[in-house]
Amino acid sequence: MFIKKVGSILLLLTLFLTGCSEQKIKVGAVEDPNMETIKKYLEIEYNGPDEEAVRVQNEMFDAMTNSGKTGVEQYTDYINETFSPYVEEEEFQKLILINLVFTYHYQAHESGYTFKTDQIQIQQQEGFERNYDYKVDVTYEKEGEKNSATLTGFVTMSENGKISGVKSLSDSGFYTEMIEISNKDRDRGALTWGILQEQFGRTDHKLNKLWAVSKNPLDNKPLVEYLNKKYSSFSKDGLEDFIISFGFVYPAIAAENGYELSVGEIEVGQHENETTSYKTSVVVHYKKEGGEEKSAIVKGVVKINDGPVEKLEILDDGGLKEGLQK
Repeated sequence: MFIKKVGSILLLLTLFLTGCSEQKIKVGAVEDPNMETIKKYLEIEYNGPDEEAVRVQNEMFDAMTNSGKTGVEQYTDYINETFSPYVEEEEFQKLILINLVFTYHYQAHESGYTFKTDQIQIQQQEGFERNYDYKVDVTYEKEGEKNSATLTGFVTMSENGKISGVKSLSDSGFYTEMIEISNKDRDRGALTWGILQEQFGRTDHKLNKLWAVSKNPLDNKPLVEYLNKKYSSFSKDGLEDFIISFGFVYPAIAAENGYELSVGEIEVGQHENETTSYKTSVVVHYKKEGGEEKSAIVKGVVKINDGPVEKLEILDDGGLKEGLQK
């Protein structure tokens, strides 16, 4: 009796699994495997940035990397590992050379964006067995602000069921917007770098003489005119704030006490929560003739909108002013 029951259960289970297998075969017959390959390729392309891809791109021209390979070898291996399941081997190098793999990832990384696919639509072109049109809706985000874009193009498949060609048609200005943001950040960084270089890069004897005339700097017209020329990247209010906060005094104090100033590394990075604020860090070296060189790390924040510098605030001068007064 027990054996009969087990046999009946096994028979039912066999029939159930057979039914499932038949169902899967039918579903698979309806689906187009080319579409699945294209979908996987598009998901890699339009979700990112892939930080590993960015890293191997940055190291591409290194003679040797930590992987023990040249930068080119490391990059080629990573691209091959990522895309070879979906892209035809003889077309692979061409796709790399014409930048049709990881197209948006590096620029998104540089501009501070993340992006992801919301919907992918793939349709076989009428009259062309191996050509497929695609449409990808993407959300891209920076510091909580979200935007959307629709990317279109078409893919050609080989007889082997792999991608043999990709043609991008439109990205709704997605790439251009990232470029503009990146250029704006570089411009702001250059303005900030210039001010920091002037502020800490050299001893200024003329400034020291002008400042000595009046300890209330805003009442000292020659001093204000000199600072206006020296720090032309400031807005009017920004320069006034800079003068009131005595941000300009370091090269003057250095001159008064016989120190020579020079600048080491300067770092300027956008603030995480404010698109118009940039954190700054400057290594400042100072030395008296015949004396030992000393250094201080000066940290601050710069505010820039779409025009000149609106504010430069020193948050921590690393003991620089105190050191220059000794």
